[in-house]
Amino acid sequence: MTSEQEKLLDELLEKDSGLTGWEMDFIDDMDQKFRERPLSEKQADALLRVWEKVM
Repeated sequence: MTSEQEKLLDELLEKDSGLTGWEMDFIDDMDQKFRERPLSEKQADALLRVWEKVM
């Protein structure tokens, strides 16, 4: 995960509203399993879409 992606993830983790159940599960999964691993293009796109929706 790039530092920019970590920043987006951190901002999403601070939000407690506006996320669907799937989005919350996705964000939690990214936080627990992918901070030290590169994201696939699909994962990176999903992270950005969730961030754009909520922020």
